[in-house]
Parts: sequence; structure tokens; C-alpha cells
Amino acid sequence: MILQHGRQRRRRRRASLPLLLLLLIFVVLLLLGMMLPTTASDGELDDAAAALALGNEQLRVLKPSKKSKKKKNKSNKSSTLAPGDDDDDDDDDDDDDYDYQNFREKSEEEESSNIKDSMRIMDYFQDANGFHAPENLARLKQKMMRTSTESDVIRTGTTNGVADADADADEFIPVYARYTPSKVMTGIDPIVFRLCAAISGQIYGLTSINGFDFSSFEDSIRPETILFDNHPGGFTEITPNFVGVVVDKVLILAWEGSQSVEDWLRNFSYDVAASSRWKRVSDTIAVQASVLSVVENDIVRNEDFLIEQILSRNIEEIIFTGHSLGGGCAQVGHLIVDGQLNEVEASPWMAVKGRIMAVRTASFEGNTSVVFKPTRFNILANRKGRKFLERIGATSSVTVNSNDPVPRLNNGLLFAFQVIDNLVENSFDGKVGDAAKLFLEVCFPFLLGLILNNLETEIEIAEAIAPYIRVALKYDHVGQAIYYSGPEAFPIAYKTIEELNRNVKYVKTSDSVVNRVLIDHAFLVFGPGLAYGTIPDT
Repeated sequence: MILQHGRQRRRRRRASLPLLLLLLIFVVLLLLGMMLPTTASDGELDDAAAALALGNEQLRVLKPSKKSKKKKNKSNKSSTLAPGDDDDDDDDDDDDDYDYQNFREKSEEEESSNIKDSMRIMDYFQDANGFHAPENLARLKQKMMRTSTESDVIRTGTTNGVADADADADEFIPVYARYTPSKVMTGIDPIVFRLCAAISGQIYGLTSINGFDFSSFEDSIRPETILFDNHPGGFTEITPNFVGVVVDKVLILAWEGSQSVEDWLRNFSYDVAASSRWKRVSDTIAVQASVLSVVENDIVRNEDFLIEQILSRNIEEIIFTGHSLGGGCAQVGHLIVDGQLNEVEASPWMAVKGRIMAVRTASFEGNTSVVFKPTRFNILANRKGRKFLERIGATSSVTVNSNDPVPRLNNGLLFAFQVIDNLVENSFDGKVGDAAKLFLEVCFPFLLGLILNNLETEIEIAEAIAPYIRVALKYDHVGQAIYYSGPEAFPIAYKTIEELNRNVKYVKTSDSVVNRVLIDHAFLVFGPGLAYGTIPDT
């Protein structure tokens, strides 16, 4: 009897084990649910599972499943959050459809193609006469400065509507870009967009806070310069100017483009750095380190004054702008201020978060300065970083005028290689001339370094080039590209610089390639291009 009773108790215990196991599983799942983001969507969980399924393979950024897709925010929206909103986690926004196409990770085939093109370009130069970098850089600076001051560029002749740098310097024939991008396209009133172009051009060589000439705008708006920082104390000649201009309730912050050898080195260095200014997304977002040093220095030196002016003048919108290197600085400035408003626990900029309705970038022929670095296993960090870039990209643009290679670098290396092809083809003997050497030394110093190292075998050359190419291809513009084919053309907006490169190919010229590149690069802010209030009657 006792034996039978013991057996019954064991059976009951065995029967209760499945119930206990189910209870334990329920508790574990409950705890895991508390650990997961409270608003994680089914799509995000699907993505996490997909990430785990990848194992040790290289993780590429995964698009969310259709379950998490809703309407995309319009491109004209503010790039800052509404007062009181909390954006601690990227996964609390199920309405992101992630139709953001910038910073596409390049395939191995694309990388290999760019490496092969680089090797082909190196073949041009292997047997060329010696490179004399200091002399050539000095000549470039002299030539570039001649086309980078308003007084020189607008005193040019025209050939088919495009300024000719070799024309009589005393002849004054301004060339205007007839059509301004609409507010629907950029989020910026056209007259203010042209003011940004004027500031981006006139900031070159500016020596005082009263140095701007805004007379052509006075019938429509009254800009006021409130900040001029030329970095006194011995740093003026090697550091870009930084200015602040207010018009109505808009604060325009601008950087000067390349003026010194140091500036050219900044343009084409590939080193990257993250910043605590965008702490929450710093795992995946980096920028050109040399540009960050310029922008961070200016923000640190002047942010208390700027915040005070925003509050006292009831500023509602900030526009970052600049030409060439200045345009690259503008993109980084946008990241810093948006990061301070949305991606840190506390910052001085929180004092104006409720007042600033939009932060924008209007870059004129700016170089790429931002890199997206997806992590291998943290897909939520990747999504958060892309969301940050998408928010900034929705209110950012870069102009691309005609055959200018600068804004196409580094994401469109093929275009720059075609410029070198054209230089070589136009040389009197079909070989590398001084102009081609100059272009290589300025735009691709890493290739020059490899040539000087006397690498011989194709394998050696390919292995040496590959790291530079892979990093270069990671750089991209945050927002859209606005293309001008000429002074009389309507601007065309492309979602990305990559889309522009697919649709707009390099057009060879039998004239001076370097002159055309310099003029195309300078036109929109010096021609005067877009840098005017009203076009005078002729």
C-alpha cells in the first residue's frame, strides 16, 4: 500500500513537471520582453533574427520588413524633434519606411572595378617625368585663388555661356544661373538660397565683419552679419573663416572653402572620427576628421554667443552653408547641432530646442565628409544611425554644377578618373602632362605616394590601393544632389549623388580640362551664378 502510494506521488510529480517547465519558460520570456525595447515592432524582431542568422558573415544593413513600413516623412520636414518629444531609441518609430538610399554599401565587384580603374590611372604616371609636389601645389594655389575670388571670376569672358578663365581679366561679363531651386526642392526660400550662395562666395578672403556686400538683396531682404571669426592669433592664414548672418528669423552659418595648402590636405584626407556631439549614434556615424577639427573648433568657440542670439532674436531656423571645403564643413556642422538637439542627454543647445523648427544644409559644390559604419551584429544601432542620417538628409542638399568633380568625390571616383583620361588625351603627345600631374597630386595624393614607392607587381599595387578605395567609397553626401547643366538650365534634384552619377556622365572637352573644372567648381557662387539678389536689367 505504501509502495503504491509512493508511486502515485511520483506520477503526480512527473505530471507536474511539464507545468513547471511551461511556467519557467513563461517567466523567462516575460523577462526577455522587459529587456527588449518596449516599442520594438514585429519587423525589427524579424530583422534581429535575420542578423543572428547571418552568423559570422559580413553584416550589411538590413531593410525592415513590410510590417514596420508606413509613410515616409516628407523632405521638407524639420530635422529637429518637436519640443518634448523623446528620441532615445530609434526603434520607437514604426513609421519609418527607410527609403533612404544614401550610404549604400558597395559590393565587392564595385570595389574591384574602382581598384582596377585606379591601377589604370597609375599606369599613366608610372613612366612620367618626376613629380614635384611643392612646386605643383604652389601653382595650383595660384591658379585656384585666381578663380576663387569674386573680383577675378566675374571679370571673365564667356564661351557658350560658360566663363573662360583665360579671357581678358579686365573684361567684366557676369554670368547668372537663371533658375533657383524652389522651396519645395530645398525647404529654403529661393532668395535665402541665393543669399547662402553669395555668403559662400564672398567669405573667401573676408577680413572684417562688415566685408559682405548684400546690396543686390536690399529690395527683398536685409541680411545682418552678427559673427565673423577669422581665428586671430596667428591662425588666420591656415584656418577657414567662419561667419554668422541673420535674415528675419533664419540664422545662416557658413565656412570658407579652400584657401591654403592645409585646406587642400583636409579636402582629400580619408581619416574618420566620431564625436560625442552625436553620442547615441557615434557607433555608426563618423566624419572626415580633418573637417571635424575645423567645425568643432568654431562651434566650441562661438556656441554660447550663437545660442544667446537665437534666443534674443527669436531664430526659428538654422542653415549651414559653404562652398567646396566649406560645404563639407556645413554638413558636419549640421550633424553637430542636430546631434546636440536630439542625440545626447544634455547640451547647451537644449536651451533652444523648443525654438528651432528646422536645421538645414545648403552645400555648394561641397566635398563628401560623412561616413556610415554599420556594425557587424548590432542591427538596432545600424537602424538608429541610418535614421539619424535620414533625418538630416531630408533637409540637406549639395549643388553639382556641370562637370565639377569635387562634389562627386569620393563616392564617384570613376568621374574623377575620367577627368584624368581627358587630360592625358588632350596632351600634345598623348602622355601625362603637368596638368594631369597636378590633378593627381591634389585629388589623389595616396596614388602619388604609391607611385613614389616604386611598387612593381600588379598584386603589390592592388593591395596597396585597396584600403584607400574602400574607405573613399564609404564617403557620401547626407542629402540630395541638385544638378545644373549650365547657366540657363533648370536645376534637377536627384535623391543621391550616386543617382546623379548614374544619370549624368562626364562630357569630354578638347579645351583646357583644368580650366573647365575650376570654372565649373566656382560658377554657382562666383559667376555670380546663384550669388545675387536680383539680376540687373541689361
